[in-house]
Amino acid sequence: MKSILRSFLGGLAAAVLAVVAQAANLAPGAFSAGTVKGDVTYKLAGSTQYIALTSGTSLPAGATVKTGAGSLAVIVFGNGATASIRPNSVVEVTKFNQEAFSGALPKNAEPSVSETEIKIVDGSVVSKVAKLKQGSSYVVKSPVGAAGVRGTTFIVTYNAATGAYNVATQEGLVVFSKSGTGGDEISISAGQSYAGSDVTPLTAEQIAVIEAALEGKIYEPGTPDSSSGGTGPGTGPTFPDVDTSISVSVN
Repeated sequence: MKSILRSFLGGLAAAVLAVVAQAANLAPGAFSAGTVKGDVTYKLAGSTQYIALTSGTSLPAGATVKTGAGSLAVIVFGNGATASIRPNSVVEVTKFNQEAFSGALPKNAEPSVSETEIKIVDGSVVSKVAKLKQGSSYVVKSPVGAAGVRGTTFIVTYNAATGAYNVATQEGLVVFSKSGTGGDEISISAGQSYAGSDVTPLTAEQIAVIEAALEGKIYEPGTPDSSSGGTGPGTGPTFPDVDTSISVSVN
């Protein structure tokens, strides 16, 4: 019995050391602004001063991005993920750590283990996340709960004034943990949406919003079309395809 216990504890200690070693390899990763359109500003952690955000600006963890009406900003991470911050939103990138890697970004997969944490203060973010490696995490938080993913495309919306929220998955799987429920989790699969009660099918409008954001465009039903002056579903100001390039320096 003692030998079994020693063996178990030894294995447990080895597992803990492996996790610690892996965590020790993570360091602050690179992320920056890709496409920026309209009135977009940002502030650094601990600061109250917002300054204009321009495409290509490198950002540190703790930076908060604010978009005005008819504006959009796409944040590009060193693991290949993108976060499209939609109009009238305030979003903080609270954490992005990544293990060093060399070479080009692989297609549809991240190059190394990473940790990403985004906090929505108000508004909505469309995330596109490549298949994550074992030990990686990508979490979008809001005051009502957190949505964690493993290789998917989804949108999280939170209205600070009303407390209303919605999590919608276009591709993959999102697990939403609602605050104050003792850790209860809701699985939101591809083509599904959750707004606090039942899981329901995605609507055509939700799909349009997600796809437009991924292309660096804004979908706002009923707003004037910048090209024709008309109104209706699918119209609104449109922008060129999103620039998802990023330069990553690895020692």
